[in-house]
This record gives sequence, structure tokens and C-alpha cells, in this order.
Amino acid sequence: AIIAAFFCYLLKLCYVPRRIRSCVMPIIMVIYLCVTGSSLPTLRATVMLSAVYLSFVLGVKTDTRTVLFASGAFIIAFMPYSVCDVGFWMSFLATLGLIVFYPTSLERTKDNKKLKSPKYLMSLFGKKILASVAVTIIAILSVILLTQMFFGELSLISPLSNLLVLPELHLTGYTCGDLFYSDLLLDGALEALGAL
Repeated sequence: AIIAAFFCYLLKLCYVPRRIRSCVMPIIMVIYLCVTGSSLPTLRATVMLSAVYLSFVLGVKTDTRTVLFASGAFIIAFMPYSVCDVGFWMSFLATLGLIVFYPTSLERTKDNKKLKSPKYLMSLFGKKILASVAVTIIAILSVILLTQMFFGELSLISPLSNLLVLPELHLTGYTCGDLFYSDLLLDGALEALGAL
């Protein structure tokens, strides 16, 4: 999803219309799938994103739960051995957990206010950090029983390391692109320099 968001963002910067982006993105995702070795979690993400982009082209409204279960059924129908793959189930359950328990994480909220004070920038970062931590916790809790079942133990270090690393990746992956594109960072830097 992060790779898809990156390429979609690049196409948007090149002023590619949304309908054409929706036709090009599944092709990009299939290429990415082939380059990364076609793992089942990547296949699930590719099938889901392709279905969403295709539904946009066709003008059909989508439901993320239906898309998730349809992609799972599609994968199992063509590769029945995938039911034995722990990566497939962890990817499936983590995505299901995010869809069910944190639906607002799937929708990007845009704030069109210009930076008027450093407090606004901190508020923006604070919301992104809290959202990222919530997404991380939900993903961890969604797969914790499966992890115990398949591996026979629960790691205390893994959730802690995820809480330290994933919010940072979330911030750098999404926020920096948004900030540079919307000139918030530049406005904040100019205001800070003006205050000095």
C-alpha cells in the first residue's frame, strides 16, 4: 500500500488524470509483485488495490471488507496451498483488524489551513503520530493469537520495536510528502526564520 501510494502520488504530481492513474496503478502493482518475488501478502495487497482501482474506473462503489474477503477467496481459489502460509493469514488478519477497528485510518483527512503558528505544525505531527501508533497497535493485536498459535510464543520485543519504528515510517512515508507538496514545511521554516 505504501508503494502504491508513492507511485500514485508521483503520477498525481505529473498531472495524470485520476481515471488514467486508476488504470496504470494495477500494472505498477503487478510489476512490483513480480519484482518482490510474489509473496502471498504482497499478492493480497495487489489484488485488493487492483480491485479498488478497477472499481473506480468502472464507477462501482467498493466496500473494503468485501474487497478483502474477495481477494482472499480469489487467492485461495487459484492457490489452495496459501491457506497453509502464515504470512497470508497474518497479512489478512492485520488488514481485517485495520478495516474493522480503525476505519478512519483508511481515509486520509486533509486539512487545508495554512500554517499560522508552530502549534499547528505540532498538532499535525501529533495527530499523525497518534494515528500511526493506533494503526500499529491494532495490527499487532489482530495477529497476536495467530502468532502464538503458529510460533508457540509471544515476543515482547517485537511489538515494542514496531511501536518505535512503524510510526516513524508512517510519518516519513506520508507526512513529508504531504508537507512538501502543500508548502506547510516551507511556511513553517520561513516563519521560524522570521522569528529568529
